[in-house]
Amino acid sequence: MITYAQFILDYPEFANASQAQFTLYQNRATQQLTCAWGTASPGTDPSQYTQYDIGMELVIAHFLARATIRARAVAAGGTPVAKGVVSSESAGPVSVNYDTAVSTEADAGHWNETDYGREYVQMARLMGAGPSQASPCPNPNPLNGPAWSGVPYLQNGFAS
Repeated sequence: MITYAQFILDYPEFANASQAQFTLYQNRATQQLTCAWGTASPGTDPSQYTQYDIGMELVIAHFLARATIRARAVAAGGTPVAKGVVSSESAGPVSVNYDTAVSTEADAGHWNETDYGREYVQMARLMGAGPSQASPCPNPNPLNGPAWSGVPYLQNGFAS
């Protein structure tokens, strides 16, 4: 199981996060990660991390990052409001546009608000996906050719 101390070692950018915040989001992550993720590692040795541990850290980091964004909005006198991914910025006469399609995950909602969330979604989409198999090329077996493309059609739409 990931501890607060190990999490801070792995994600030093959250060194200012409290133990209480960590525990809150760790509990939330525990409820989100299903058995498909496996189980937590018995210790906190990073070389023993499981997919569950990595997913746990990404969920915690995502929610801590969102909490930081909200805290900054409040500190500036504002109200935390959900915002999408920024696709355009301007400062005086200079403006920059970003292609957000390449840096967002389709249908990922709030997970797109942080890098940690996007990485979590990428991992989550792989959970339960079966293994893939690659074979060496060229394959000497004459019966193991390309996939059948179906019945050949002529211009009038009928098979020959």
